[in-house]
Amino acid sequence: MSHKSFWDSLGDTISFIIFIKYVLPILIIFIIGLVAYQGIYGSSMDKKYENMENVIVTSKLVSTVCDYAREVYNKEVFSEVKGDPDNSDPMSMYSVEVDYVFNDNTKTAEEYDSLIKDELTKLYNKLKGKVIEKDQIFAETDRKSIGLSFYIPNNNGGTSILCSASLIYNKDIGFVEESYQKELSRTIVTSERIEDAIKRSY
Repeated sequence: MSHKSFWDSLGDTISFIIFIKYVLPILIIFIIGLVAYQGIYGSSMDKKYENMENVIVTSKLVSTVCDYAREVYNKEVFSEVKGDPDNSDPMSMYSVEVDYVFNDNTKTAEEYDSLIKDELTKLYNKLKGKVIEKDQIFAETDRKSIGLSFYIPNNNGGTSILCSASLIYNKDIGFVEESYQKELSRTIVTSERIEDAIKRSY
C-alpha cells in the first residue's frame, strides 16, 4: 500500500482549506440566490397563469394529472388510483406515472383491455386542450409523457403490473391525438399477460 508524501498531504490540506474558505461560501450564496430566484419566478408565473384554466404549470403537472385520474376513474373495478406526488422515481420512463389497481384478477383479456382503454379515454379527455407551461427555472415543456400503469392482484397476496399505456404531450400540438388513437387501436392486454402477472411474485 502506497502512502502519500508530505507534499501530497500538504497539497490536499491547502486545497481543502481553499475550498472551505473560498469555494464553499460562493457555492452557498449561489444556491441561496437560485432558490430565491426560483421563488420569485414561480410566484410571478403562478400569477400569470392563475386564471387560465387550460394551463397546467410544471410544478403541478404530477398532482394535476393524478387528481384528474382520481376524479374520473371507475371505482367499481379499481381499488385505488395513485401517483408519485414528487415524481421521484429516477427509473420511470414517464414524466408522470399514474398507477391503477384492479379489484380482482378474474376478468378476461378483452374485459381488461376495454376497461383500460376507457380510463385512457377519460384521462385524455380531461387533458385535451391543456397547455403545459413552466413555473420552474430548469423545467422543459417541449415533450411530456403520461404513463398509466395497471396492476392486478397476484397469487402471493400482492399486486403485479399487467400492462401500461401512455399519452404524449407535444408543445406544438398539445396532447397528441394520433398517439392516443394508436393506444386505442392496439391490443394492450392478452391472456398470457394476465397469467404471467397472476403468477408473478413481485
